[in-house]
Amino acid sequence: MNKCIYDTLLFLATHEESVMGPPRITLGVFSSAQIGSGHMGETILLGDTLQGIHAIARQQNACVVLISEPPGAAGVPAPAWDQVDGWITIHVTDGVAELARTGVPLVLLNETVEGVRCPIVLPDNRGGAYAAVSHLIDHGHKRIAFTGPMNFVDVRERFDGYQAALADRGMPIDPDIVFDLHSNDDNEMRWVLQQWVAARLPYSAMFACNDNNAKLAITLVRDAGYQVPGHLAVIGFDDIEDAQYTRPPLTSIR
Repeated sequence: MNKCIYDTLLFLATHEESVMGPPRITLGVFSSAQIGSGHMGETILLGDTLQGIHAIARQQNACVVLISEPPGAAGVPAPAWDQVDGWITIHVTDGVAELARTGVPLVLLNETVEGVRCPIVLPDNRGGAYAAVSHLIDHGHKRIAFTGPMNFVDVRERFDGYQAALADRGMPIDPDIVFDLHSNDDNEMRWVLQQWVAARLPYSAMFACNDNNAKLAITLVRDAGYQVPGHLAVIGFDDIEDAQYTRPPLTSIR
């Protein structure tokens, strides 16, 4: 951590102490330096989570130190472990096992680490996807496409919910309308959508694993002259702020 960041944190900690008295405990928060690219659900998760951490910390007169690197980042020296009373990690795995071995209380958000036993907070990926697909079925849709990179655990859990919703309604799983994007690259999603348009939208609805893919679908389908949701109903996942500004506003799982 460079001197500028250190001085900033020191100022903030001193300011908090002068207003509220000496902090009772200090919490350390690790998040990935890659968060903020706009392509992953953890981008949305980070903002809401930090607001929640800050709100509760102020209520309890606790000091919070945020480190925008995973605990095991190469070249980053271990923080002063003995100065922190508890750790929270947000969507990181690198170095978490070492962190757990210190014996300091640890909570993982949106990630699991094999061999690490501690409280974990996870989104209801399966339940959210189940609700989304059930909503589409209730509106009469029988061919519902799924898009998402299956190499992510979150997406696989959402796919489980997609399959469960169809199975519970006695609807077959059609592998031809399940698209494993392999990555969150917009170009791949754009290619899939172009195939849909060329085939004159053979699916009446789509459940996208994240809002960025859903937004892209709405834009490309509308540009091709189709109506949303008239010709293609779209539901996303994450409920990012931009979802309310699409035309029409995106239905999304928060």
